[in-house]
Amino acid sequence: MTMPEDIPADYDGVQVVDSLSALFNAKMKAPVNCVLLPRKPEGDFDGLARKLGRIFADRIEEKGLAMITAFGVAAKFRVRLAEIKGVFTQEERLALSVIRQDMRAAFDAGYAPVLRIVGKYPHPITGSVYDFHVDNVNRLNCCYAGPATEFVRNQDIRRSRSGEPVAEMGARVFNVGTGNLWLHKKADTDAGKHQAGFFHRAPATQDGAPPRLVLISNLSPGG
Repeated sequence: MTMPEDIPADYDGVQVVDSLSALFNAKMKAPVNCVLLPRKPEGDFDGLARKLGRIFADRIEEKGLAMITAFGVAAKFRVRLAEIKGVFTQEERLALSVIRQDMRAAFDAGYAPVLRIVGKYPHPITGSVYDFHVDNVNRLNCCYAGPATEFVRNQDIRRSRSGEPVAEMGARVFNVGTGNLWLHKKADTDAGKHQAGFFHRAPATQDGAPPRLVLISNLSPGG
């Protein structure tokens, strides 16, 4: 498989695979901290995002986002009820089917999948998903609608005086690509390994834009 167009073909921090099986079985050895499965899933994900934004408007208005988990009965019931009422078009139903298949595959592989319908992430007092950061758990992800996760290359990261990773001034920002599935590495707690985690951030939210649809799947303990 070839590297997605937005990512330099010679960048060695991203490993490209050609199947879901290869993605789940990939071993991220330095300098790799992201394994990517390029794809163009079928369906109207933008239309689905707008419909889900309306279905979960109360939660998005209150918290900035709504979440559908593998076991979230109440949230899944809202979606199922909309299906029964014929709210979704055929192409939107196809998109919904892709998401369900991805969530099932993630669950079967030992991940805890959550579909986030993101209006705007809340800004905490310290730290923000809109700032570059490294997660504390390995994650499987996909952005189905809206701009996807942004990242900088390993060589464009330095350590601040406090020891935290920061992006070099003027570092080029790359995008993993909407529709692609990717697995990224957590922060390394073993100082002896010296392997960098995936340094990334959520893209800026555009006023008036439909919600982003983002699959976030944490690797379950023991997975």
